[in-house]
Amino acid sequence: MNDASRALLGLLLLPTTARIVAFHSTCTNCIIKSGVRLPCAYGRQRFLEAANHAAEIQRIWHQCKRFGGGQGWLDQSVSTGVARTAPPVMGLLPPGQFNLLRFRFRPPKPAVIVVDPVDEGVVEACMARRVRVVPLWSVPYATGAARSGHGLSELIKGIDCRQELSPPRGYELKWARNALRGLRLEGVVCGSDAGLATAERLQHALLPYRSNGENPSRRDKLLMNEAIKDAGLESAMQIAPSSWSAAEAFLELLPRPLRVVLKPRRGQGGLGVLKATSVEEVKYYYDSLIGADVSLDNDEAPKAPVIQEFLEGEEWVVDTVSCDGEHKAVALWRYDKGPANGAPFVYFCDELMPMASEKERQLAEYAFKVLDAIGWKWGAAHIELKVTPSRGPVLVEVNAGRCNGVDFRMIVDLCIGYNAYDALLDAYTDEVAWQELPRLPPATLRASGRLVKLVSSVEGRLRALRHVAEVETMPSLFSFQPGYTEPGDIV
Repeated sequence: MNDASRALLGLLLLPTTARIVAFHSTCTNCIIKSGVRLPCAYGRQRFLEAANHAAEIQRIWHQCKRFGGGQGWLDQSVSTGVARTAPPVMGLLPPGQFNLLRFRFRPPKPAVIVVDPVDEGVVEACMARRVRVVPLWSVPYATGAARSGHGLSELIKGIDCRQELSPPRGYELKWARNALRGLRLEGVVCGSDAGLATAERLQHALLPYRSNGENPSRRDKLLMNEAIKDAGLESAMQIAPSSWSAAEAFLELLPRPLRVVLKPRRGQGGLGVLKATSVEEVKYYYDSLIGADVSLDNDEAPKAPVIQEFLEGEEWVVDTVSCDGEHKAVALWRYDKGPANGAPFVYFCDELMPMASEKERQLAEYAFKVLDAIGWKWGAAHIELKVTPSRGPVLVEVNAGRCNGVDFRMIVDLCIGYNAYDALLDAYTDEVAWQELPRLPPATLRASGRLVKLVSSVEGRLRALRHVAEVETMPSLFSFQPGYTEPGDIV
């Protein structure tokens, strides 16, 4: 038995009344005297009274080795200036002296796995805090990129691209032993809709103490609404009919004039979301959505439509970040959208709103209950709601696992002073900053802000982009980013 093993055995045989104290700090030494002082990699501040002291110490030791990336070692020495007496252990220590052990660690670098790192905001926020970005590609996203002819290296900005696919189920820990060597994994985030299930699986496998579990109801529109209905929240009437006759029976239950929304059970970016005002329209859209490949990730839900009642009222969005089940709203938006160019739901404007009244507070509280209903405890979410005249907030859908898909960071920083990317990293890496983050957005914004989308009413090839100078000199304009700029671009 070598010195390190004998020292660990001496530790395991300490009296069962010893108190274990886990510290979350930047200290790199863990000194064991009357208890155990652990490195910051182990977790947040807490105190544990060990019912089974030996088993608890052994568990914590393995945790230390795990989060230290295998770079920790034991150094045994004897201290003669300690009043407390420890029992002799296999002749290692003489009576009346105490075993002093130090766990020494080379501080591992904090890291975050970013699945499908096409969201520049989260990558730049990590880099600004010196948090290592470990890029991985989900199989659905990589497959879609290959079909479209785009190379994955073209999609990453600011980080080295290894073009590495996420490990398959069951191989996550084996992959992490090499890929995360010398790193302290803090969280798993996602930059695309297609990678949400992959990110959820990786966090569950690699960070079980920060796991959201694996729950398809966070992506399946049918199961999503059933989950919040089971939790006692207001939800839209819906059906995922197995036949057209079942769909017709559901339509008979709805008030007239008929207005329903059809959407894929596993959607992406609003694709395939349709509005129908007659039985004939419903039948046409129903047939078109059966078997349609709308999402890049079709593994969790059938390729079939959901038919829902059309919800009256304004559409709002609550952007949230969660830390160990504690939810905070980091932005509140009001949508302006409607029909245009033959499409039923076209976005015209996203207006950032203050938490000015009880109405806005009800939206945030409803959003938090939705997150509880789907078992969401860690990470960002983007929750779309309708404020109905008679029922209050009702869920449209929740996107759990990624930030708002619009370029929100600049406008939110100016109007609120912080953004979802920073809040997400606070939740994973900075407990003090997280506790200081307000639970709700401010009642008064620093400035008014809108993200305005200019929708063309014609199609064709662009000849020239006119009036750019006049637009850019408008005093209310902060940034102008046209989607089509070059002559010949197809609009």
